[in-house]
Amino acid sequence: MMANLRKDVALQLVDPILECAKLYPKQAPYPTVQGATAALYAHYDAARKRSAGVSVPDFF
Repeated sequence: MMANLRKDVALQLVDPILECAKLYPKQAPYPTVQGATAALYAHYDAARKRSAGVSVPDFF
């Protein structure tokens, strides 16, 4: 997923601004595709590093 994110955004298969809005509904939307893509990458990287034994809240 992370390796292909940049290409998926370039091919318009993923809308990073929309995806960030879904993940963080109370945050102001990102004004640029590049900023939203970087935020998505950081979100996925943090999720990948999180242990499977860690409890994650149902909301953000």
